[in-house]
Amino acid sequence: MTRILVEEEYGYKYWQWDIEEDSNEELKKYFKSVVGRGEGEYWYCSGKPEDHFHLGEWKELEYKEWKTRLECDEWEAFAHIHQDDDSHIGFREERTIVRN
Repeated sequence: MTRILVEEEYGYKYWQWDIEEDSNEELKKYFKSVVGRGEGEYWYCSGKPEDHFHLGEWKELEYKEWKTRLECDEWEAFAHIHQDDDSHIGFREERTIVRN
């Protein structure tokens, strides 16, 4: 199980996303398949994240709880979701962020 702390810019919401994935590479591919539409196509997160990301379990968190989890390293990955050009995911063990 991979726990991802997600910051949703559109709506200023915070989420915990738990997903079963074999590897970080598979998770990166899945994330990009959702937010990285084809050339000239526009994507933004509207509604709930699970409307777009159909794998895993989503739980909305209050900002204070999300920030505490982030500071305590209670996560394996961090994601920012908004539009196709600024949504990204990064992994704690890599300490890097993968952008579209």
